[in-house]
Amino acid sequence: SFWIFLTGAYNTFIFATLITKAFRWKGVKYIRTAGSGLTLVHASRIAQIAKMEVRLERSPNLGQLDGAKLIYAINHKSVFDFCLAPLAYLKENADGSAAGFIPLSLVAKDHFKDNFFLYRVMGLGQALEAWGMIFVDRKSKKSDMANRAKEAVSLAAKKLLTSQTPFSIYPQGTRARGQKDRYGERWDAGYFCVGNKERLK
Repeated sequence: SFWIFLTGAYNTFIFATLITKAFRWKGVKYIRTAGSGLTLVHASRIAQIAKMEVRLERSPNLGQLDGAKLIYAINHKSVFDFCLAPLAYLKENADGSAAGFIPLSLVAKDHFKDNFFLYRVMGLGQALEAWGMIFVDRKSKKSDMANRAKEAVSLAAKKLLTSQTPFSIYPQGTRARGQKDRYGERWDAGYFCVGNKERLK
């Protein structure tokens, strides 16, 4: 309902504001830890508002992979993927507190930086910027777009190789359109489910 959407948007605004303020107060190192805890609170709140049952299956235990280079590939079926992903990333310190586990991500520049509402009003783009996420320009001319996308991927690879920070990607690059196979089952987690309707035909 509209009320659920409004409540979720308000909670996201509060979350983004806290992340941005944490960055201004203490810098990016601080929000890697404090922000990780905040993302868990936000994910839990969004699940509560939407009345979801969330089941998490993780293998292997991420706590046993110290020193490994981690890349999370997330199927992008809905806006909830972005909100609930921290539940899958969770990594704990020995005392049970949340470690700085939030990975760097490639995020759409047109959604989070060029969109006035998401960037300025909601503050989500500013929070992602403060966190050091890599913005991908998907709206340039075709001749420029390939080069800019390549630059973003090169920067992501460099950050992954030179730090212990994990990385997450949404391989489809955008939310997948709901498709059905010939048996009527949903089939919407691959490249063939993204793009404009003409391409999908």
